Amino acid sequence: EAGKEGKVIVFGPPGATLRDALTKDFQKSYPNITVEYTGLTGAAVAPKVTSEKKAGLNLVDIHIGGTESIIRVLKKYSAPVEQFLILLEVKDPRYWTGGKFKFADNEGKYNLVFCTMVGGWLAFNPDVMDSKKVASLSFWDLTKPEWKNKVLWTDPRIPGPGKTTAEFFYLQPNLGPEFIRGLAENEVMLSRDQRQMLEWISRGKYSIQLGASPESAWELINAGAPVRLDLFKEKSYTTADFGSVVIFDQTPHPNAAKIYLNWLLSKKGLTAWSKASGYPVRRIDVPTEHLLDPERLNPKSGTEYWEGYTEKSLDQTDKVREFLQEVFGR
Repeated sequence: EAGKEGKVIVFGPPGATLRDALTKDFQKSYPNITVEYTGLTGAAVAPKVTSEKKAGLNLVDIHIGGTESIIRVLKKYSAPVEQFLILLEVKDPRYWTGGKFKFADNEGKYNLVFCTMVGGWLAFNPDVMDSKKVASLSFWDLTKPEWKNKVLWTDPRIPGPGKTTAEFFYLQPNLGPEFIRGLAENEVMLSRDQRQMLEWISRGKYSIQLGASPESAWELINAGAPVRLDLFKEKSYTTADFGSVVIFDQTPHPNAAKIYLNWLLSKKGLTAWSKASGYPVRRIDVPTEHLLDPERLNPKSGTEYWEGYTEKSLDQTDKVREFLQEVFGR
């Protein structure tokens, strides 16, 4: 039946590398099913799907991406994921970290998370900053006078690593609003351009970047730029980045969508996704040697992290956004 439908329509992260991993690898296994893949950010997916649904149109089968747009908008158009799982290697919890699936939604049904990784990365220039000094940095250190005009921050007022970092700061009892005010008083520089910020770091214009994208940083590191990544010495948080999936409740190609979903969550599918992204996945049988930073990206067993991608955490975002706009403007 899936072969008769002939195709599956997938929205996923932008970028040619991920597009190839999420289409070509699948079609090697299922040559009779064409993947029509559109790379879109979460901010673009939500209004597109909403307008289509309001018009009575069901034009997409599956969305792979971050949890915020799914939780806030797409969940109401989604079906429970587990009813579509048919492969034993996908359904069996033994293949998954902790022996269970991870969902971002409160119901534990719709938004299956297949990637959880450590967030809160900072970027620095090892020619300017001693690596040992960076490794010993405490959050509050950045509010001291010596750091004035030396800190970049991925704009926390828009979705992305800067925003999740801000929510983590705001909601931690040992940090909170006063810590963010301290950064503002130290004239932290906000920017939405990851590449430009990392280039500023590499040129020594700024000393530290908060909310750095590991993917963007490793691209420059591999090109030989003087950029390095590290974490604060205190505990950090976990993020799903663009590593979660929903299947819509009225799919135009239900059988092909089921096959694609099971392929994605199989060892073969998540290995393709992980190799293309450089990020870890929650399947325990997927290799890790290709990860951007195998040692530090994977959450450590026994360590408690704030989960920045769950519906429970996202419910706090409105008050954090209002506070950030008060401090930094709109």
